[in-house]
Amino acid sequence: MSVCGVQGNIQQYMCRYKQCTYMIKGFDCSCFFSAIANNIVHAVESSHQTLLILSKNYVRSGWARYEYQLAQEEMLNGHHRIIPVFLEDPADIPIEDRNLGHMLKSVTYIVWPKNGRAKKLEAFWENLRKSILEAIHDAKAKTQRETRLKLYSQL
Repeated sequence: MSVCGVQGNIQQYMCRYKQCTYMIKGFDCSCFFSAIANNIVHAVESSHQTLLILSKNYVRSGWARYEYQLAQEEMLNGHHRIIPVFLEDPADIPIEDRNLGHMLKSVTYIVWPKNGRAKKLEAFWENLRKSILEAIHDAKAKTQRETRLKLYSQL
């Protein structure tokens, strides 16, 4: 499965949720580097979660490193949740970046099923849906707590 294939399926299965897929469709990689960097920053900062789709090629990319470091910073600041999805067997993907390795040890990840059997695919999409809904719920609960704290501090 390719990143484009997963992204298309995400649109199909997760159509109720707002998506910020800046890199797959309509992303002009010929633009200046600062515009690419700004695009990545905007995408990460305007999201409550990042779906980190990992493959051998992805972990070798400098832009990918920049993206997951921004997402990790947002996660450590308590503003964000990262949901890693491996397109290949995690043992086959060399994680050379220490930060990425530590982050992957601290979160639960989802693995794309090797063979496309319907039951395994259904389980994959159900696990992904639950992870996204949990992240949405966590973000709403955090916003409600912050609102209550603001109201309480104004008394």
